Amino acid sequence: MYEHVTNDQIVIAIDDLFKVLGAKEEMPGVVELLDLLERKETQACVQRMAQWLGLPVRIELSYVSKDFRPGATGGFRSASLSRTDVHGHGIDGITAQVAIPDMMPMFGTHSLEGYPIRVRVSENCRDLPDTFLAVIAHELSHVLLAALWHPQKESELHTDLVPLLLGCRDIARSGRKTVQTTTTQNQTVTHTTTYGYLPDDQFEFACQRVSEILEHLRTRRDDLQGLASAVRALLSETEQRAARFRSQLASLDARPRMTMAGTDAREIVRFHSHDYTRAWDATVAGARSSLTAAEEFLKSLVHYRARTAESMAEHSRALSTMRTRLQATRDALGHDVAILKRTCSPLYRIWHSRLLRRVLPWRG
Repeated sequence: MYEHVTNDQIVIAIDDLFKVLGAKEEMPGVVELLDLLERKETQACVQRMAQWLGLPVRIELSYVSKDFRPGATGGFRSASLSRTDVHGHGIDGITAQVAIPDMMPMFGTHSLEGYPIRVRVSENCRDLPDTFLAVIAHELSHVLLAALWHPQKESELHTDLVPLLLGCRDIARSGRKTVQTTTTQNQTVTHTTTYGYLPDDQFEFACQRVSEILEHLRTRRDDLQGLASAVRALLSETEQRAARFRSQLASLDARPRMTMAGTDAREIVRFHSHDYTRAWDATVAGARSSLTAAEEFLKSLVHYRARTAESMAEHSRALSTMRTRLQATRDALGHDVAILKRTCSPLYRIWHSRLLRRVLPWRG
């Protein structure tokens, strides 16, 4: 346990790790991981966990007896999450060890892709599946920090915090305690074992700190989503008015009126300028491009990196600019459509009004 660690030190460690790792929403598919364990597909389970943590490595799994003594032999580091007595015997019976080479390929390089990582687990790892997932998340976090060449790669505190930042908070919480009850001579004894290095109150404090980081980023995300929805609705309205403008102008050209107000006539002449709609088209195209980029960004946003807040701000600025331009374009189109409506033949106005009622959700 890290009883001597203060909450301020936990905050500093989390903020330091966030700059490198970012923070993830809760890992989906935990039920599938448990199913893999139930089906004895342990290697696939560990491989899936490695992928979620961002490790493109290849897991090579082997099993040891549940009575295995977790010593640092054969290149394996001892699994500190598995409690041992003074003789090195496993107390809990759940052991996981990961071999980390001295010169781990650096994260982000091709050398790390498919790099073999040897993992040894106890034969009875399926007896406590929630705890096994918590242990594996911790051990693979050691691998991740080693691949990042992080200055705190040997720190058990920092390693304990990695799963919390990378979406394994529920896994860590579910697996950090086991309760076993034994009854002998009419006496019942309950054994509670805690995995990990933080006491309960500081574990929850760390989870709360990560939740605060995520909540702040989710608020920014929701604001961006709301802005994107508003721009999409405005873009649709503007495109409908542009289509109506072109349709009415074409109808007027096909059946020109002999008389109309002088001001309307001058406007009609201006409508026929070869570049009259160029600014509108540019605004619509720019809005569509900015909107597509923002929606693609939002669609895959489950991992908030250190630069994510800046990226959200950039998308927000772009969409805000396009919203202002679209509003101006929509209003200008409304003005021009009103002129064309006055000058088009009565029969066309009746036909077009009925068409709009059938096919368009917006009328105006």
